[in-house]
Amino acid sequence: MCRPGVRSSVQRMRGPSPHRLDVAVTCGFAGIAVTEALLATPSDDPLAFVVPSAVALAVPLLVRRHRPALALVGVLAVMAVQRAVLGEIWDAGSSLAIPMCAVYSAGAYLPRQRSLAATGVAIVVTSILDVGADGSDWPFLTLILGAMWVAGMVARRYWQMADQAAAYAAELEVLQAEREENAARAERTRIARELHDVVAHCVSTIVVQAEAGQALIEADRSGASESFAAIQDTGRQAMVELRRLLGLLRGGGQDDGGPQPTLAHLDALLADVRRTGLHVSLEIAGTPRELPPGVDLSAYRILQESLTNTVKHGRAQRAAVLVRYEAEALTLEIVDDGEAASVTASATAPGGGHGLVGMTERAHLLGGTLQSGRTHEGGYAVRARLPLS
Repeated sequence: MCRPGVRSSVQRMRGPSPHRLDVAVTCGFAGIAVTEALLATPSDDPLAFVVPSAVALAVPLLVRRHRPALALVGVLAVMAVQRAVLGEIWDAGSSLAIPMCAVYSAGAYLPRQRSLAATGVAIVVTSILDVGADGSDWPFLTLILGAMWVAGMVARRYWQMADQAAAYAAELEVLQAEREENAARAERTRIARELHDVVAHCVSTIVVQAEAGQALIEADRSGASESFAAIQDTGRQAMVELRRLLGLLRGGGQDDGGPQPTLAHLDALLADVRRTGLHVSLEIAGTPRELPPGVDLSAYRILQESLTNTVKHGRAQRAAVLVRYEAEALTLEIVDDGEAASVTASATAPGGGHGLVGMTERAHLLGGTLQSGRTHEGGYAVRARLPLS
């Protein structure tokens, strides 16, 4: 099933309201037919019949979409009645234009074989009824009505292709959404494993401080008090990280067991990036201080992912990194002079990277924000704000 936006676009190509369009077409043809009938009718012909029959000739077009065969039969029947009553059909444009519209509708809305048969019947009947002035216009009728049938078939095929394109676009959208969701789920799993290590470190610190406090409780009460205060602070920190951890899905994969990187490792990261040929500058604004472990880890990962994508996809020559320590948040900014593909090349970058999906998941996990896009100078920028509390 097509999504509403795609389906509505296809409907607009066919007309926003088919019923209203059919009413407008019918009224237009009826008005033309009445006008031409009045102008072409001899003075001795009964107007009481001519005018209603002119209107009746167009009325079957009201059902030309839903009952195209019935519409065509209705038009031909009215023409036959006009011929029987008046002895001839007035030589006017509407006398051929209305059957042309009915034949077009048959080609557009009837199955191929039925529409072809209906067109053949229309050609035969209109030739017999002598639509032309001298009764010798059957080659012309065949050409004109046949062309209208072909036009209807072309329109039918066009609408079918539009429906197929809409269905294909909707399917691609669903697949892309599933791909992004899978990438986000995988990234949440990876973040959960990393936060597990952060919580484990906090708990280990609590154990060490508790043992020290127990040893000092008799010999050095002030030292024991400091140990228990440290236990309290570390415990609160562990609870914050644990709440974040419980909000994620745990994966079944095994962690590598190594220490998790922080902004203390930023210089080493920039050195690795510079060895690829990318010129990277670093600016530290504000006063650096100890950060909550989750913020420290996520900040490093966001910087790492942004620079990795710049190297792999951005074709950039230079990049500038800004780390701003604010009172209540840590702000990160990575700006390069490459192309937009630096981050948007894929939702999940090759080689372990996770692109915008991973960076956005990390920022949102901490209650922060992450924005990315082209700069006015033509490069690409990633900006993140991570709350500290």
